[in-house]
Amino acid sequence: AARSARIEARLASTPPGEILWAELLDGFGFSANREPMRTLAQTIPLASLEDLIQAIPPAGRLDAIRGVLLGTAGFLPLSPAEAHFGQLPPDHVSALEAAWHERGEPWRHEILPASAWQRARVRPANHPLPRLLSMAGILLSASHHSGFLVTMLATLVDPDGPVIALRNLSSAGKTPGVGVDRAIDVMSSGLIPFALALAAQTGDTALADTASQEWERLPEPAANAITRRAARQVAGSAPLGKIGARGAQGLIHLDTSLCQPRRCFECSIAAVALAVNE
Repeated sequence: AARSARIEARLASTPPGEILWAELLDGFGFSANREPMRTLAQTIPLASLEDLIQAIPPAGRLDAIRGVLLGTAGFLPLSPAEAHFGQLPPDHVSALEAAWHERGEPWRHEILPASAWQRARVRPANHPLPRLLSMAGILLSASHHSGFLVTMLATLVDPDGPVIALRNLSSAGKTPGVGVDRAIDVMSSGLIPFALALAAQTGDTALADTASQEWERLPEPAANAITRRAARQVAGSAPLGKIGARGAQGLIHLDTSLCQPRRCFECSIAAVALAVNE
C-alpha cells in the first residue's frame, strides 16, 4: 500500500510508462544493484529508448537494445566471463557491441562507472548483466506489440498467469528469461503496486480488481536473507505458513523500514509482543 501510494503521487507529474520502467529496473536490481538500476532508468528514459527501437527494422532491434543498455551501464566491451554470464555467443557479443557504437551516441557521455555495480558475492542469476539482457527481451517483445506500458499491464490478464507471461517476455534468442522467483518479486514489488496506483489515479476499477486478484494469487518466492531475517523477528522459530508474495513483500517492508533502522517502538508487531509480556 505504501509503495502504491508513492507511485500514485509520482503519476501526477511523470508519465506512467517512465514510472513503470524505473520500478521494473529497480526490481531487476534486487538488493545489491538497485541504485545503479535506478540511475540507468534516469539516464535512458523509456520514451527515448522506444523512439530508437521503433526507428530500427525488427531484425536489428535486439542487438540495438542490448547494446544501448549494456553500453550505458558500462559493461562494454564485454569480457569473456561476462559474456558467459549472459549466455551470449561471440557473434551476439560482436553484434551488440557494433550496435552500441552505431546507436549509442546520445548516451556516450553518461556511461555508468564499472564501480557502480556490485558483482562480487552475487549469485550468477542475480548478476546485473543477465538482468539487463532480460529487460532487453521485454523491450523487444513490447516493440512488437503496443509498447512497454501496455505490454506489461497485459501480463496481468495473460491466460498463463503474469509470472509465466513475464518470463516469456524476458527471454530472447538463446538467452533465457528471468527465473520464477525473480518474476514473482518483480510482479509483487513493481508491476502490481504500479497497476494499483495507476488504477487509483485514473479511476480504472477493472484494473484495480485485476491487480488485487493477482496479488492475492501470487505464491511466495523462495526465502532470501531479508525475508528470513524479518520472519525470525516476527515469529522466532515458528513457521509463518503460506504468506504468499504479498506477505513476503510485507516482511521486506518491515525489515527495511523498521527492523534495520532499529525503529522497534514504531512497530505494531513489537507493540503486541510488549503487551503480551507485560
